[in-house]
Amino acid sequence: MNVRDRIARRRRQNTPGSGVLVDPIELAPITHPDEPVGRGPTIERLLDALDPVFDDEPPAAAAVCGPSGSGKTAIVRSLFGALDTVLGRRGQAIGTTTRASTPLDVRFVVVDGRYADSEFQAYRQLLAALTDEAVPEGGVSTDALHDRLVETVDRHDAVVVAVDHVDEPGTLDAGVVASLADEAAFVPWYVTRDPLDARQLAPGTPPATTVRFDPYRTHTLVEVVTERASRGLAPNALDHENARTVARYADGNAHDALALLYDAASRADAVDAGRVQSHHVEAAVAAYPSDPVSVARALAEPANHQRVLAALVALDAESPTLPAAAEAIAARTDLTESTVTRFLYELANVGLLARTPDDDGSSTVSPRFPPELFAALHTAT
Repeated sequence: MNVRDRIARRRRQNTPGSGVLVDPIELAPITHPDEPVGRGPTIERLLDALDPVFDDEPPAAAAVCGPSGSGKTAIVRSLFGALDTVLGRRGQAIGTTTRASTPLDVRFVVVDGRYADSEFQAYRQLLAALTDEAVPEGGVSTDALHDRLVETVDRHDAVVVAVDHVDEPGTLDAGVVASLADEAAFVPWYVTRDPLDARQLAPGTPPATTVRFDPYRTHTLVEVVTERASRGLAPNALDHENARTVARYADGNAHDALALLYDAASRADAVDAGRVQSHHVEAAVAAYPSDPVSVARALAEPANHQRVLAALVALDAESPTLPAAAEAIAARTDLTESTVTRFLYELANVGLLARTPDDDGSSTVSPRFPPELFAALHTAT
């Protein structure tokens, strides 16, 4: 945290009536700091894979793989953002000042596969990242966007594109990414949970270098939790023991740790406790979904799906039957009951809702993502 960040944090934390939970967005797993904590050796391995650019050569394709919550998104976004600032937009190459050759013109771009679930959307995201010109949201063909992207990429010696969340439900798969890279001549980096199988890639695609992320160790996850607490909570609102408890329950998953921290801080804030206590943490752990999925997945859903999810988490019943949930949600929205029922089935099919059969042939539905955190972020966005 730099000096300006520290001053801004103090100003937020000393706002009258701010309570324990000063800045929920700073705690949210969807927020990624410019300087991630505790992944120095992994960043070095990523830089090793990018080493050719420091000798003015294009790097090879690569895969960044590791389990959910291991920091892939945060690290790749931070690294690519820094590299594009130094080597890309400003044209300031890293290297000696005595070389006679023209430095490599290389750009670094990150595309979120959750929002680029089609070729059209992928082209849109790439163009938006590579140019300051307006990119149409519709009214043009995929082929027109493709041609514009090819022209834009061709202006540079190399464009390295990290596609995040590859091969997750509802996102681009590795084969599509490889095909897009072949068409537009960019260097693909696949950010995915599982190692790539050669059969997932388009024919003729060179094997990707693999950089593996392991789950966070408990002591490193304590650092992550403490750093985020210093940004989002009041001073001294979280002691080391409770930070360690949060990290231990999260079991190496930074997403779960931050979601638990948010829930515990919300519980403390609701009763004007002044600081997070152990029973707030224990209550947050007890309420946390089993087999959870990332809240960012829920926030990437289309607007009507999010409306249904927001209405579902606002219901008094913890795990309502699907028909009862559909009826209650329809009453709260302008959607018909049949439409809500269809949406609930779709959300269960992509893994955002748990659907549990009952003995009478019906089924109950419950969120697999942290519901209170989703509600807060859905309202904020």
